[in-house]
Amino acid sequence: NNNNNNNTSASRASPPSSALIAPNAYAVAAATVAASNAMRNANVNARISPPAWVPDDKAPRCMSCRTQFTAFRRRHHCRNCGGVFCGVCSNATAPLPKYGLTKAVRVCRDCYVSEMRASASPAGSSATRSPPISPRSNASAATAGGS
Repeated sequence: NNNNNNNTSASRASPPSSALIAPNAYAVAAATVAASNAMRNANVNARISPPAWVPDDKAPRCMSCRTQFTAFRRRHHCRNCGGVFCGVCSNATAPLPKYGLTKAVRVCRDCYVSEMRASASPAGSSATRSPPISPRSNASAATAGGS
């Protein structure tokens, strides 16, 4: 009978090990979440804003080939430079992580080439930068836009 009292008083004297670990684990988890949120917010703030788009009424012609826009030859804005281009001159897509655009978006030929060079440079780390995606097929743009 005395053994039971000794075991009971021993268990009351020292809390179970889970009681000692849990508060520390919550503190570590809370600190990790706070650090993660701070990093995410810093990355959002580090992004630069894309350039303003050239207004449609200021671009009656493609800014690359100078072809006039019509009802069938539509305007397309490059998401990297903001210029206005025909479908043929803006038939490439590339992710633009500097603007927070991780999925491939429409870019003009010049911007596609510069993004390809930037992603191939030693400064462009493959861990942080997605490779640009090759130009889209031009079959639909050529038939819709005429010659």
